[in-house]
Amino acid sequence: MRQFNLKMEAIKCNHHLVSSLDRFDRTGFEMWAVGPFQEEVIQAVYSLGANAYGMNVRNFLEEKQKREVHVPQVYAALSRLESLGLVNSQVDLQGSAGRRGRTRRVYEVTARGLQLIEARVRSSHGAGAKEPNRHAGEKAAAPA
Repeated sequence: MRQFNLKMEAIKCNHHLVSSLDRFDRTGFEMWAVGPFQEEVIQAVYSLGANAYGMNVRNFLEEKQKREVHVPQVYAALSRLESLGLVNSQVDLQGSAGRRGRTRRVYEVTARGLQLIEARVRSSHGAGAKEPNRHAGEKAAAPA
């Protein structure tokens, strides 16, 4: 019981974890603590689609964050997300020809992972907000 109280006190000190716990509770998730980096990793997997393997996820995050992302950090996050059921992985045997026979693991977002992404979009754009406009930079057509 004492260990649990210490963990809860530590969580209360970290605003990101508290908001994540609150968000997951409201969307029907168990009270998991998924950190900001893990949220970015799952979004990268979603964005990359069929090309979501470890090094591509790392490269995607480096371009997005404009800072160095370490390979073990990415694989640790992917492993944690997979253990939580937010991503799945499978071995890609077809990609091994150009890699001298070495296989690679390709990741995909699960239905629960999509719920997490949608919850993050809703929380960052307000509770009743619609999907962000993909063409926000374009000017709207003038009314006739």
